[in-house]
Amino acid sequence: GPVGPKHATKGGQVASYKDVGKPEAEPGDPMLLVRVLGMERPAMSEVTPVPTVETIEFLKYDDVHQFTGRSLGMGRRLVLPSRSKEPRYRVLLYPYRAGEPLPETKWETPDILSISNKSVSSRIRFKSLQDGSTRFEILP
Repeated sequence: GPVGPKHATKGGQVASYKDVGKPEAEPGDPMLLVRVLGMERPAMSEVTPVPTVETIEFLKYDDVHQFTGRSLGMGRRLVLPSRSKEPRYRVLLYPYRAGEPLPETKWETPDILSISNKSVSSRIRFKSLQDGSTRFEILP
């Protein structure tokens, strides 16, 4: 979601301590859609871990003791946990602006994905190689 200062409030017009809801985007704000298209599940899974967005602090680590551990600032990271041996992640990262329609995704076959928006339609083929990597190609 957005990282701006505007948040939904639970109990009124003024956002107070512990009364701040999720961030709200203004129309036109830059956004990033993260859609998990596929992820292998472990053979004996009772619980599927939930994706999370974490706030982390970037620390400097090097051989110069004077600056080791110095903060380089705060950041956010997306964590897509999996307990499977080979997760085979397939994730769509789609930049857009708040208020724009989001793309629709549909698997035509187990290895061909169709992505369509108002004006553009694309098809992507995924291919697993013997070394464990996945290649993709954009089809006509």
